[in-house]
Parts: sequence; structure tokens; C-alpha cells
Amino acid sequence: MRQSGIHVVFITRMGCRCRNFYVMLISDIFGRYYVLARLGRISILRQRILLILGCAALFGVWLTWAPLTEIDEARFTEASRQMLAAHTLHGYLIPQFNGEPRYQKPILYYWIQAGSMRLFGVREWAARLPSAVASLLLVLLVHLFLLRWLVPRESPDPARVQAGRGAAFLSAAALATMPMVAIWAHAAVTDPTLTLFITGTLLALLQADLKAATGAAAPRRVRHWYLAAAACAALAFLTKGPVGVVLPALVWIIYHLSRGTLRATARTMPWLGGILLFLLIAAPWYMMVYKIDPQFLRHFFMTENVERFTSTMETHGMANRLWGLLYYLPISLLLLFPASAFLLYDLVTPGDEKSVPLDAGVFPRLRRFGWIWTAGIIGIFSFSRTQLPHYIQAVSGAAALLFALYLLRQTALERVSARCRCWAHAARLTVLALFGAFFVGAPIVVMWRGLSPVSPLGALPFPPAVMSVVFVLLLTSGALFLLGLVIGMLRNTPSSLAGWVQGAWTVLLAVLILGFAPLFIRSQYGVSATVGQYLSTLPMQPPVLCYSEHASESVVFYARRTVDFYLQHRYEADEQFFQKFTRLRSAVIITDAEGVARLSADANLRVLRTIGPCVIVQATMRDR
Repeated sequence: MRQSGIHVVFITRMGCRCRNFYVMLISDIFGRYYVLARLGRISILRQRILLILGCAALFGVWLTWAPLTEIDEARFTEASRQMLAAHTLHGYLIPQFNGEPRYQKPILYYWIQAGSMRLFGVREWAARLPSAVASLLLVLLVHLFLLRWLVPRESPDPARVQAGRGAAFLSAAALATMPMVAIWAHAAVTDPTLTLFITGTLLALLQADLKAATGAAAPRRVRHWYLAAAACAALAFLTKGPVGVVLPALVWIIYHLSRGTLRATARTMPWLGGILLFLLIAAPWYMMVYKIDPQFLRHFFMTENVERFTSTMETHGMANRLWGLLYYLPISLLLLFPASAFLLYDLVTPGDEKSVPLDAGVFPRLRRFGWIWTAGIIGIFSFSRTQLPHYIQAVSGAAALLFALYLLRQTALERVSARCRCWAHAARLTVLALFGAFFVGAPIVVMWRGLSPVSPLGALPFPPAVMSVVFVLLLTSGALFLLGLVIGMLRNTPSSLAGWVQGAWTVLLAVLILGFAPLFIRSQYGVSATVGQYLSTLPMQPPVLCYSEHASESVVFYARRTVDFYLQHRYEADEQFFQKFTRLRSAVIITDAEGVARLSADANLRVLRTIGPCVIVQATMRDR
């Protein structure tokens, strides 16, 4: 009897201990996933609505508040406008800028932009709308993919399901607020559209691999994803040429080589159907253009692709090759902020598949593909001699994918040495603090100066009242970002830090994008827009020449007419300008005070209008 009582007490105590253990375990899981669980309770439909509304506010508010910038925005928009004005098949097949064929890019983006301007009018916001829509679709596409693979199908645990949904939502929000996405979503250039198609290609390839590996789809359905990848690659090829195919192919090949599955996977792909679909979408325009103007394709493929990769064009590149090889490392940290700080942490302290709540085999494939995606794109452009920050915009989808995995692999930290964890944590906080200070400090320094540092035809001063409001908002949002960083540190959990930092960064980015950026661009290009708008009111004769320190090609769009540009203090340009003016005898000339002084020696001048430092004169050559 006594022995039975001992057994009862022992079992009771063990039951209490087991109950306490499970309570602690559940509390630990919900503590680690607290932020993700709260976000995961939001329904998928509401998540999408929130993403659409947030992107609409962030990407779409000031599309029409700022004039066109140089050089790409002005050239793309004017080429699309001239396409609408041409009303000929030739005009819709070969884009023209300022009366000359524009060989730099294929046709798809011009068609999309021209369609937008035909629907909504020839305005800045209509020209920029395709980029904003492409960026929104990119965010929704990545969110949809993450929802499919971050929510475990094999585990009915509601905490892990909510964590997966929360990670998908927070990562999609992080993608929308990366400077690399948010800035170029406001620009009338090809890069957001190209990024959408390249990301679609890579995610379709990854979807096929995951479905084949997990047995989630029949082989016939898997082949459909390869066909979807071929269609996206064809659209990318029609948007910017070979880079739209080379980048996804390089990532796919390296990924399967690293796993030793290249030959086996290649045998299962529908090569014939994929190639036919690719040619059906991409080939017709190239064939028609080659028939009309063979020089177009020769210039595009050789000059704009081969020579741009092997030599520095338009001074866009590093003279020192070592700095060129390292150029995109700080650029990617800056333009993928703040997710880049957490990706550094993940790179140093990789997670363990067993501690990540995903279906078997999904986590290592996602993580491997994401890092190869990132390294492949950054690596290939690091070897290019011509370099610009937005060339690597296609890594943004990979950054969002890796950031989502980082949010789900917190238990893996327990397997990392304390010293490694300490150094990685210090590096993460350093990057967050330094780049946060940069994004607050740089605009304040510019506004303190009173106008933009570089302007083609002369900068306009910032409006004092608006500048004061933006100045206060910058300081407030910067303080909020610092507060979010401190709160995240005090919570001592990675998801809390990521959640608080992401929320504070969204507020700061909104101030930068919606407040500072329009002020800066108006100061920089307001003169160009006003000059062009004034020229559009003049009769089409006589011709217009621009003789100034810097060219401003956005003038062509606003003037709705051809403008010849000549740069002062460049011997050949000076000589060509005076030869052209002598031949014309009379012209409207856009210049400055120095140009007026040089022209007055040989011509009769009548000042038509002065706009900031820019002077528009009617010049007539004197008889000698």
C-alpha cells in the first residue's frame, strides 16, 4: 500500500513536470514566433490587400509630382511618346529618340509604356506607371511563392503555420521597402519589368524542382512550370535582351551542379516545348527588325551587350578593377537594406533543417537556391566593366526569400557557438545603425545645402516651408528607426528585432520616397521641365539648339520637338555647335550667361525667357 502511494506521488510529480515542460515549450515557440504568429493570424486575403494598399501608397503617390530625370527616364519616355506620334508600323517596331533610332533596348518596355500613355495621356505618371505595377506584381508573386513553401503541409501545428504565414507577409513587405525596389518603382526604366520577369523565371524553375523533390505534383504538372519559366525568360529577353536569359540559366546550372543533379534534371525538362514557346514569344520582333534594319540588332547585341560588359561605357564603371570587383558588395548592402543586415547574419550562422518548421527537404533547397541566386547575379555583374547600381536589381527576390528563411530558423541559433553568434549579432547591429544613419543623414545634408548638388541646366532652391516639414519628418522617422532598433535588441529575439526594425524602416522610407525625393528631383530637373514646356509653346521653326555645360535630354520630352545638344568647353562640341549655327543662320538656343557672352560676339540675341540660371535666346547670325 505504501509502495503504491509512492508510485502515485512519483507519477503525479512526473505529470506536473511533463505539463510544465510542455507549457514552457509552447511558450518558447510562441515567444520565438511572437511577431510572426501575430502577422500569421491575418488572413491571406487581408495580407494581399495590405500589400496592395501599401505598395500603392509607396510606389504610386508621387509618380506625377516630380519631372523626368536623366538619362534613361527621359530617353525611354520620349521614345515611347514618339512611338505614339508616329502612327506607322516602322515607328512601333523601332523606337526613336530625338529623331534617331534608339538601339539600346528591345521593344517590350516601349510597348508597355506607350500603351500606358495612350490610356492615361502623355504624362510623367503614365510613363512611370508600368514600373510601379511591375514592382507591385513582384511583391505579390514572391508573397504567393513564400506562402506555398513556408507553411508546412506535413505539420498541423497552428503555431508553425502562423509563423510561416507571418514570415511570408513580413518578407514581402521587406521586399517592397527595399530601396532597390522602392526607388526604381518610381522610374520610367526597364529594370522593374526585367526584375519581374527574371524573378518569375527563377521562381518557376525553383517551383518545378521543389514539386519534383517533394512529390507534390505529377511529372506532367512539373513540366508546366518549366514552360512557365520559358515564357518568363522570353519576356525578359524581349525586355532587355540576353541578360534576361543568361542570369536565370546561370543560377539554374550552378544550383544543380552544386547538388549533382544537373544531368538528371535536364533529362526531365520539356526542351522542345520550352524552346518553341520561347521563340514564339521572343523571335517575331527580332526577325522583323532584322529585316527592316540589320544595323539595329548588330548595334544592340555587340555594342549594348558585349562591349558594355567588356569595356566601360558612358563612364559607368571603376577604373580600378579591384574596386570594380568589390563594387556591388556595399551597393547590395545599401540597396537591400534592412533585410541585408539579417542576411549577413544568416550567412555567418546558417540554420539547421531540423529546427526549421518546413516540410522535409524544402529548407536546404530554398536556402541553397537563394544564395546561388544572389551570388550568381552579383558575381556576373562584378566582372562587368560597365556598372550601375540597378544592374543587380534581380537579387531582390532572392533577398526576400532568404530573409523569410532567416525568420523561421531561430532555433538553429542554439547550435551556433557563442563567439560566432556574438560577432554575427554585432555585425548585424552595426550595419543597421550605420546604414540607418546614412539614410537619415545624407538627405539632411543635402537639404541643409538648400538645393541639389548636381543639375544639368541649374538647380532650383528647395521650397523653405516644405523643406522644413520634410526635415522634421526625417528627424522623427530617424528617431523612430533608432527606437525600433533598441526595442528589438531589448526583446532579445530575432523576429522581434526584424519586426520592429522593418516597421520603423517603412516609416523612414515613406518619408524619403514621398517627401525628400520629389523635392530633390524638382530641384534637380525643374529647370529642364520648365524650359521644355516653354519651348513647346513656340512655333516649330526655327530649330532649337542647347549649348550649355551639361545636356538635359528630358527637355525633348517636354518640348515635344527635336533639340540638338552641344556641350560647352568640349572642343569638338563647340566647333560642331558653331558650324551648325552658322549653317542655320537663325535658331532658338538654350544656354547660360557664359553662352550668351560667347554668342553675342557673332549673333544678334533676343532674350525670350530666363529660367533660373538658364537663358533661352532667339539668335540670328550677323552678316559679315
